[in-house]
Amino acid sequence: AGALLRSLGGLAAGLAVGIPATLALGDALGIGVGYGACIATLVAGWLTVYTLEKVPPLTGPAPGLLVLESAPYIVFGSAFGVMLLEPHLLGWFGAGMSGMPALRTLELSLLLALPPLLLVSGMSDRIVRSFWASAERRQRFEGPAGFRRSTTFFVRRQLTHYTYVLATMSALLVVAVEGAVALGFSSVSQLVFLPGVGAFLLIGVGQLGAMLMLGLGLLAQPVMALLAGIAVVAAAGAPVAAFDFRLAAPAFLVGAAAFAALSLRACLRLRGEADYDYAKAF
Repeated sequence: AGALLRSLGGLAAGLAVGIPATLALGDALGIGVGYGACIATLVAGWLTVYTLEKVPPLTGPAPGLLVLESAPYIVFGSAFGVMLLEPHLLGWFGAGMSGMPALRTLELSLLLALPPLLLVSGMSDRIVRSFWASAERRQRFEGPAGFRRSTTFFVRRQLTHYTYVLATMSALLVVAVEGAVALGFSSVSQLVFLPGVGAFLLIGVGQLGAMLMLGLGLLAQPVMALLAGIAVVAAAGAPVAAFDFRLAAPAFLVGAAAFAALSLRACLRLRGEADYDYAKAF
């Protein structure tokens, strides 16, 4: 819940400051001020974790070992950031990006597609925590075969529930935005917004599968799924964005589908050796 509130707070602060700043200072300065307010709010929110909440300090390993052990997670996090940035980069350098109105259309349309993924971020964290609690209990009382069956059931059930919630929220968002468009709201491009909603839905599902694998110390599969998604977005997006910057969003959707498919495929294969993966994660 804390992570969700901090994320939503940063988004709200960026909009609350950026919109009046845009009206007063112009598009370029307004967008800069809005992004600055968003980042500042997020940084301030996360700092409270280590101050007001008094998180106890941890004694880490030697710097060299710490870098070696954290490198795969850094690679995964960096790759995830690159994938989220890709549609923006392709759009910025695409055909038709000829000024602030086009830039505003691209960024606003992608921004409007994002809230469902942010809203369920706390749910994915709870699923991962509950997975560990469930696995610890079952590992004590079930044999290897029973542990594999119960783990498979847990993963499938939670992935299904998470996908249903995220898809429902995404559908409600589409209805709301389409209603606003029908009433005359013309600042959003449906060619960007609708694929963006689908892409963030698929990214959320793939991310949950990746988080479950990372929790078991399985790093190669999530990283490879992400790298494949990045490659697909670049390969599909670069040619079509050369015709219209808005086509970067459909390419983003195709890449997100590739990431989700590979991530889920690898995650659901855990059932064959879940007991071994759980044991070696410690």
